[in-house]
Amino acid sequence: MLADLLGGEQVQAAFDNLHASVGHIRAGRLRALAVTTVIRSEALPHVPSLSELSSGYEASAFFGITAPKATPIAVVNKLNEDVNASLVHSKVIRRLAELVPHCPVANSIWKADHPETLTLRYRDRPS
Repeated sequence: MLADLLGGEQVQAAFDNLHASVGHIRAGRLRALAVTTVIRSEALPHVPSLSELSSGYEASAFFGITAPKATPIAVVNKLNEDVNASLVHSKVIRRLAELVPHCPVANSIWKADHPETLTLRYRDRPS
């Protein structure tokens, strides 16, 4: 879909996950009309959220890590340990918050470190 959108002949408009299109938007190859999260994205602060244009609208992406059903528990535990270890690095937290504004890990860590900022951010969002 993204290739067709960039080509401009097959697809003229689309909803896409921010992480896939933000580089194209920043480079001027795509024009973002809005983001679908409740608040504006830190990655594209000049782009309005659809909730600013239509009250109550939200469609957020969800990211997860999965493994095949028969994956040994030792492998699942190691994967869980390594993923959790990566989530304490500020670079990873910033990137998650940039791509997924409502990321529970990024938000919970941000809230613990900056409770006054998070309170203002959510309190000041459009209703």
